[in-house]
Amino acid sequence: MTSADILGGSGSVSSGVQSAIKAILAENASVLGARTSASTPAGAVNRIQGRDRYAVAALIARRVAARPDFGGTVLIASGTGFTDAVSASPLASHAGLPVLLAGPRGLTAGELSALRAMKAKKVVIVGGPASVPAAAVAQANSVVGKQNVTRVWGANRYSTSSAVAKYGVDKLGLKWQGAGIASGSVFSDSIVGGVLKGKKGSVLLLTDGRSLSPDTAYALRKRRVSLRSADYIGGTGTISRNVRSQVRAILR
Repeated sequence: MTSADILGGSGSVSSGVQSAIKAILAENASVLGARTSASTPAGAVNRIQGRDRYAVAALIARRVAARPDFGGTVLIASGTGFTDAVSASPLASHAGLPVLLAGPRGLTAGELSALRAMKAKKVVIVGGPASVPAAAVAQANSVVGKQNVTRVWGANRYSTSSAVAKYGVDKLGLKWQGAGIASGSVFSDSIVGGVLKGKKGSVLLLTDGRSLSPDTAYALRKRRVSLRSADYIGGTGTISRNVRSQVRAILR
């Protein structure tokens, strides 16, 4: 790796971390003899930052939508809770889908502008009305048409996670095999693991870290024929030995 993007301002990722990353990448470029270009010189660290999380999401979404393989589908998840966005991260990673974050009043003006600029054709709302309000749905309707807006959700974060995984398998070509099992109360492992699962063509299921959540257990039992193994995202401090035993009992 000879270049990198930092997501967020210095309040999220400090300038010291940026300098350290830049030094490592420059060393990598020197060792590998990487070529430089005007747009992305070897060792470059590009920071994507904005006024707040919603502005950053809009900037990243625009970049994703600028890719030649963008098919026109955009995800909208809550900007105040991490669980639904994390559950959708394998979908975004696998299919190259931009993600916008909705606040209590819906999308910001900047995000609505980005949704229009991306020429979105379809919007998938991730999470129920308590997570993504009706105002955001109305905004999506105004851009792509009501018939092109789908809400994927469940009664809680765990059933929503299962519903999102099913959508990814049914609509985007993801597989149940090798699904990731992550904590629904700690975002640090799942946000990284979800991207990895998407790159590997699989899904992410959230659970209570102490005992396997009933909705997650049901999803595993229902797909046990096509789900021969699963990966735990995080150590036993986040996914307990008890959860691991429960998962093994279902899959064996």
